[in-house]
This record gives sequence, C-alpha cells and structure tokens, in this order.
Amino acid sequence: MKLTYQSNIDELQKLSDDIAVFAEKHHLDEHVVFALNLCLDEALTNIIIHGLSHQENERIEIDLVLKEDCVIATISDNGVPFNPLTNMDKHPDTEAEIEQRDIGGLGFFLIEKYMDNIEYRRKGDQNILTMTKNIHQPASQG
Repeated sequence: MKLTYQSNIDELQKLSDDIAVFAEKHHLDEHVVFALNLCLDEALTNIIIHGLSHQENERIEIDLVLKEDCVIATISDNGVPFNPLTNMDKHPDTEAEIEQRDIGGLGFFLIEKYMDNIEYRRKGDQNILTMTKNIHQPASQG
C-alpha cells in the first residue's frame, strides 16, 4: 500500500485511518496495529516538525508491505538529512521525574522498543527509513 502525506501535522489522522485500512485488509493483530500507529505517527511527526519544518506542502511517502511474517514500512522524505539510528544508543531516563527529563528522544526510543528492525539510508536527496514489525500469528486450529 503506497501512501502519500503532506508535511502538515493534520495529516496524522489520515495516517491512522490508512493504517486501519491496511490492518483490516491483512487481518493484523491489535498489537501490531498499535506498534505501527505509534511508530509511524512518531516518525512522521519528527519529519514534519524537524526535517521539513521550513518546507510547506512537501510530500512524505510511506510504503506498507506485508511479507510472510512481517510488515515493512518504508518512509521517504526530502527533508534535512537525519539518521535516527545515530541516537538510538542514547536512551531517555524514563525513571526520572518528568520535570528532570531531557526534552525529546522518547519517540525513537519507542520506535526501537516496538519495531523489530530499523534501517536508515540516504539516497540522493531522500531520507529513507525502513521499519520492520514481525507478526506472530497464532497457530491455526484444526
């Protein structure tokens, strides 16, 4: 399923609706749908606010693919080059009081927690973030 969004925070509701359609079509488990919603919403929000903050109405493309035992989401944008994997080892202190926590960093922490594989590459003027979520199907009865 190929999806296209504008660099506008209002597009997040459309993203959620599109994930619901994809999930229904492929009979995805609610835990997989939750992870996809959380992680794609976080990634899109970061792209809109940080990567494309000075570029209105730029396109962000998401390709959702169901493979044998996983969902692969590939996000492409032409925003500022940014490799989120460079900060993955810097986990936020989730035990600290809210007032003492550093701003930011929680989103990619959650992506790392909920996704099974994350890859980044820069191709020409495109950021390409690929996230994979394994699907654990229950054993068939019969």
